[in-house]
Amino acid sequence: MAADVGDADPAGRPLWYVSYGSNLFAARFACYLAGGRAPGARWTNPGARDATPATGDRRIDLDHALVFGGPSHTWDGGPAYLDLVTPGHSVGRGWRMMHEQFEDLVAQENKLEPGAVTVSDALLHEGGVVVPDARYGRLVPLDEVEGEPAVTFTYIDRPHERAPDPAYVSLLERGLVELGLELGEARAMLRSQPQLADHD
Repeated sequence: MAADVGDADPAGRPLWYVSYGSNLFAARFACYLAGGRAPGARWTNPGARDATPATGDRRIDLDHALVFGGPSHTWDGGPAYLDLVTPGHSVGRGWRMMHEQFEDLVAQENKLEPGAVTVSDALLHEGGVVVPDARYGRLVPLDEVEGEPAVTFTYIDRPHERAPDPAYVSLLERGLVELGLELGEARAMLRSQPQLADHD
């Protein structure tokens, strides 16, 4: 059943989805659109109703720290969330896609089928809960990119902190390097997060 969140934007309107966790890594992100099982994943993504690849990607700096915690379907440790409580800085990767594709990405991140989530104009621009009782159920609007909406998602209730899987941290590093950071810079950025200061 579709989440009842009001009237949706037209499916073909572009926006920027800003990733900060494993979707920093292109091969993993691509599975949310094209379908398939990403490297290291235990779950096969069905893919979006529109499998067209993202039409752009870019670095987007975020005025929030990351928090790692809660359960994961894929990793032995806690996955990343954008921390809405702790001030800080993190680096995200913006992916330009169509509105309907973003809805399907949100659905898959919350283990729902493509087509099960509707994102209204109000949620896209003001934020709020789009999938109740879900891990990544809250939309967070960000500054527009080239006149187009930018948005990410995170927890509804802040998760209990749990150290991330080293393989997960390595995947984040690889995504940041793809984005153009030097490996040392990517590691320093991640080690600046409160839970990763002493992470090897």
